[in-house]
Amino acid sequence: MSLDKAIAHGKEKRKPYRGSKAIDCTCRNHGSCPWCVENRTHKFRDKESDIVRIEVHYFADDETEFDTREECEAYERSLLDDFDSVMLFDKDWNIMRREDYNVEYIANYMMYIKILDGERATKLMKWMYSYTGVCNDGLDELVTGDIYAWDNEDGVWFCPSKKLRELKKIEEDFEKAVNSVG
Repeated sequence: MSLDKAIAHGKEKRKPYRGSKAIDCTCRNHGSCPWCVENRTHKFRDKESDIVRIEVHYFADDETEFDTREECEAYERSLLDDFDSVMLFDKDWNIMRREDYNVEYIANYMMYIKILDGERATKLMKWMYSYTGVCNDGLDELVTGDIYAWDNEDGVWFCPSKKLRELKKIEEDFEKAVNSVG
């Protein structure tokens, strides 16, 4: 008779494990899982060793972790330098000037992008997405020379030249289908 069946018929007094004991077999009374060991040996540990174990980490805006503040700030500066990898335009086709760059400002007014360096631009757009939460759909593979536009209705970025190629392919397929019938 299984444990569940025995419990159901009142023949078994043992209960199934719950919580972390059900998941980790080392998590028992006097077990060897790190959590249990820490709880059990707390009173024997030296207070100074606890102070030594404190670690400080620095996080950039995109949740990248660093050990020192200098490394974190250098990383953030390198991301801002990546703005040279794109030309940004607002909805009136005015170039957004470098001295006006502010991440929130760009996120709100950027409507068109010309890719000058695909690899750096991809890194920049991923960072902007993590920082502002602006939709990053359609910007997975940024190719140097491509132009991207923001579609307000669908809330995605699209490449007009790729969209045009897709539409031409549909047109060609449609013409083939019409010619094959006629």
